[in-house]
Amino acid sequence: MKTATIRQLRNDFGSVLHWIDCGEEVTVTRRKRPVAMIVPPRPERHPPAPLPDFAARLHATYGNRLVEQATVNAVLAENRGAT
Repeated sequence: MKTATIRQLRNDFGSVLHWIDCGEEVTVTRRKRPVAMIVPPRPERHPPAPLPDFAARLHATYGNRLVEQATVNAVLAENRGAT
């Protein structure tokens, strides 16, 4: 954490701003007493993307049809080249 005086803020704000841009927290003092703190902004948090409704998608695609396990195994074996 860096420290800057009121006078330094007034006369050399560019260097203090550079500290803040680099991620430093700066304590502002007046007569050696802290009066304020300048911190860099927090990174924005984006809300997580909503997950698709897989159950509704399956129902829309296949309806109420049941897929039998033997059929699934046969399709997988065929795709893998084993007959």
